[in-house]
Amino acid sequence: MTRYFAVLVAVLIVPVAAAQPPLFTTSLPKEEFAARRAKVLQRIGDGVAVIQGAAETSSYEKFRQSNQCYYLTGVETPRAILVIDGRAKSSRLYLMPTNPQMEHSEGPLLGPGAQAKS
Repeated sequence: MTRYFAVLVAVLIVPVAAAQPPLFTTSLPKEEFAARRAKVLQRIGDGVAVIQGAAETSSYEKFRQSNQCYYLTGVETPRAILVIDGRAKSSRLYLMPTNPQMEHSEGPLLGPGAQAKS
């Protein structure tokens, strides 16, 4: 009985873990998003651009990032905020801390830290 349970768990869980979406989009290379941010940086001069990502959706709707945030970052994480600073010639992405309960139901989400650097 225990052996059948172990096989059942392996059959049900392994494909789900392997099918998790990537934390960044894979439709375009990261360099493309960096080039897009560089164009914005060039256009704003010494100004600052703040681009806010979309908030979470209802539990029955699939999350979709705002067009502007996705275009510049490729990140599909709720409540992401991109700040492009023309004076410092830099861009910074702010992300909410990861929530284990949300990741349990939604899958892995990109959070602050080394994995978010691009």
